[in-house]
Amino acid sequence: MIRKVLFLVLLAITSCKSFTEMSSPKNLIVSEGAQVIFNLPDCLPQCKASDQVELAANSKVEAAYVDAIKNAKKSVNFSQFTFSRKPIFDALIAAASRGVVVKGIVDRSQLKTTGAFCQPSGCTLPVPYSEAEYISAPIASRIGRLQNEAMYKNGSMSDRLVLLLTYLPNNAGVKTAPGKERLVHNKFAIVDESKLLTGSGNWSSTAVSVNLENLTRFESLVFPDVLKAYNCMFTVVWEGDPDIIAKRLPACQVPGQVYFSPSGLGNLTPHRAISEAISGTRSKIDVAMHHLVDPEISRSLIEAHQRGVKVRIAVDDDDCNDLNSRSVIGDLEKIGVQVRYLPTTCSIFQLSHSKYGVFDGTYVINGSGNWSKSGLGRNYENFFISKELSGKFSDHFEWMWSRAVERSVCQCDRTEPECVKRFCLDMVPNN
Repeated sequence: MIRKVLFLVLLAITSCKSFTEMSSPKNLIVSEGAQVIFNLPDCLPQCKASDQVELAANSKVEAAYVDAIKNAKKSVNFSQFTFSRKPIFDALIAAASRGVVVKGIVDRSQLKTTGAFCQPSGCTLPVPYSEAEYISAPIASRIGRLQNEAMYKNGSMSDRLVLLLTYLPNNAGVKTAPGKERLVHNKFAIVDESKLLTGSGNWSSTAVSVNLENLTRFESLVFPDVLKAYNCMFTVVWEGDPDIIAKRLPACQVPGQVYFSPSGLGNLTPHRAISEAISGTRSKIDVAMHHLVDPEISRSLIEAHQRGVKVRIAVDDDDCNDLNSRSVIGDLEKIGVQVRYLPTTCSIFQLSHSKYGVFDGTYVINGSGNWSKSGLGRNYENFFISKELSGKFSDHFEWMWSRAVERSVCQCDRTEPECVKRFCLDMVPNN
């Protein structure tokens, strides 16, 4: 089915707003059943803490999540690696207070005060949070009781959700996922089982403001297989049994459309999908990646370059200065692959955080995972393939490419001693 773009929302651009101009304003693109938002901070390459505050306050990425949650009628299921944004937290609590079933799967690192009481099977809270009086209390009453409790005050947003949602009669709550060696690295939310928001960014202050990120929203009426796959994935992981996950998660995938990690079902893996996309490309590959460190993917890109495919790679400028992460990027540079570095500001934890590749300009593979062994096979990750949005991602890549720099002029961030220690190393010549 050919889906035509219905309209473009043109945004007036002022200094350091959430989006900036490419060849023309194409930042918020709405098409039939899909919407993609690119976080493009125009304060690059000199973003400051004050820029971060302003950008967060006007974030289109965060607004998309908050609006979707505010409009939820029955359920909100989410899976996030990092969760620190109060506007999203407030929207989730408001939804739960009006009867929406809120379920979250988070990385265990997010549970600072409740982690000892939570397992993949669920959370069992201590007294007084397990007493009948607390269990029977509505969310508003729980909030009133928790305001001065150390476990709540000192906890993360995920901890607070655990305390507020556990033991509700509708099976709401927050869980981790099986496997201590696996990160829950997803970044998605499903609303009413019919709207999916997924992309590269966490629910963090940098992701909604100064990072280079993307967020795509799919509607089930137009992309039923995509929604079915993500609903399946969430349900399987929510059940929390490692054996169930190993057996059922691969079956949630849709070949050619949706892939999940961890997955070990023959050829149906994110790693295989990306490798085949690279080997099948004839003219051009554009990759925007936070971490490109998988050696097999690197060899595939080298082979594509050697057979005449134009390969361009845009990465965070941490890779320009951090010699320890340069093996794959360095190998690509040595054979003549075009690599550029996005100038970001270490002192405010800014990142070029995209994780996508565009192949022959005809389709894009985008997701939560870096092109690394953990991102493509070990962690809990999600990836989708889209032909409809490939042009928009190509436009985004050109915007990034025009602002990225060669290794010879890459500058490390010297604004903080820790940044100097980590990234301001002697540069290796680009041979």
